[in-house]
Amino acid sequence: FSRPPECNFLPDVGPCDHYRPMWTFVREKAHCRPFQYGGCGSMSNVFENCSLCMRRCDAHPDPVRLCTEVLEVMYGKEG
Repeated sequence: FSRPPECNFLPDVGPCDHYRPMWTFVREKAHCRPFQYGGCGSMSNVFENCSLCMRRCDAHPDPVRLCTEVLEVMYGKEG
């Protein structure tokens, strides 16, 4: 699997302040995580949801399961 170049960029929140939750790929950890996107500007390494992020940047065979695991680690099993 050859990871697309945009997956190696640091997430850019952009210049606006219309924050909304998005997802970004963290190369050092080899998984996606949520972050607050400003709503405009850069869209490099910014994804609408975890599944899209994992499909694009990791080619994981079961992105939904992995995304659920990431959220459980970050926020606990009860959310």
